Amino acid sequence: MFNTIRAKLIASFSLLTVLVIGMSLFSIIGINSSADGFNSYRDIARDSLLVSDLQADMLMVRMNVKDYLENPTSMEVTEYTEYFNRVEALLIQAHEQIEDPQRAQWVDQMTDNLSDYHSAFSQVQMYMNQRNDIVTNTLDLDGPAMEQLLTQIKRTTYRDGDVSAAMTSADGIRTLLLGRLYTAKFIEDNAQSEMDRALQEFDTLESDIQQLFTEIQDPIRRDQLQQVVNLKNKYVEHVQLLDQIISDRNDVIENTLNLLGPQIADLANNIKKSVEEEQNRIGPAVSRLNANIISVLIIVAIIIALFSLVTAFFIPRSIARGISSIKTQLGKLSETGDFNIRADDKRPDEIGDMGKAVNKLLSEMQVEITEANEVLGAIAQSEFDQRITSDYKGDMDLLKQGINNSAASVAFMMSELERIMLRLPMVL
Repeated sequence: MFNTIRAKLIASFSLLTVLVIGMSLFSIIGINSSADGFNSYRDIARDSLLVSDLQADMLMVRMNVKDYLENPTSMEVTEYTEYFNRVEALLIQAHEQIEDPQRAQWVDQMTDNLSDYHSAFSQVQMYMNQRNDIVTNTLDLDGPAMEQLLTQIKRTTYRDGDVSAAMTSADGIRTLLLGRLYTAKFIEDNAQSEMDRALQEFDTLESDIQQLFTEIQDPIRRDQLQQVVNLKNKYVEHVQLLDQIISDRNDVIENTLNLLGPQIADLANNIKKSVEEEQNRIGPAVSRLNANIISVLIIVAIIIALFSLVTAFFIPRSIARGISSIKTQLGKLSETGDFNIRADDKRPDEIGDMGKAVNKLLSEMQVEITEANEVLGAIAQSEFDQRITSDYKGDMDLLKQGINNSAASVAFMMSELERIMLRLPMVL
């Protein structure tokens, strides 16, 4: 199959071409795979950065809620709204950017939890506004009003010598102050024991007021005392309402905000861990792929180089050896004139064909020389009718015609000479 030089050259260059094409295809496929890996890694890095921003802004949201609960001012609400809007925008971006099904599901849960978190904080704000309204418009007004009325009653009864009513009024003032004190403490730390003590003090205040009604007969003082009763009932009613509002607010804080905040943080952390795991998987995989590509390319390049060197060495060497053999034989022929010398025609390639062609030429020349010698020998033996009869071409045919023509000329001359010799005696 690969006996000829042409076949060997075609096979060699074809194999080199296949190797180069294969290496190119492998490089293209490998580079594309590596590029896909880098693209995936870049997308995952973007997801990681997005989740980090989301975690940071969500932490600020929770911190603003905490600050608001400690100091319910409009500035805290403004900062909360700013960071909430940023978290909401990041979640919208995450919906568009994150493609992994599990991470996308976590993003959906975060969105739902954030919506519930915002609704819960709105409820807390509503409760805080109600609390502030009760404190500002009722407790802070009615408390001092009751104290002033009881103080007036105490002063006037003491001035009029009603010591018993004055002492009872003083006890009522003391009880009122204790009730307001424990109410303030409840507003501050929300301890139920403080609320219970405040209500207990107002029950005691009720008893003090009823005692005063039995001791005071002056219409003006009784009217003032009735105002205290009305204010006290309103005050206690709003304290109890305040108790319910704060209880409801704390329930929202404990059972919604304090649960949803960590849940959102955990979901964000799950996404970040998932992203990091995929980064840890893709990064080394891309590195291994690049290393494999480089190794394969180096190996294939070495194979191509070695094959090229082998091809460049052995094929020309084989050709040179064949041609050198023919050259050597022709040199011997030139030196010796021996047409029995033959070139090597055993090779199955073009060099062998060249040897066959040379040997055929030598054989034909040897035959023609032999025939020419036979013709010339016959002429020397006075046999002038022998000719070269084999078919030749080119210069060999010219040589054949020249010898045959020379033989014919010699035959003609000898015939004429014989004819003249035969006539010579007759002349003499």
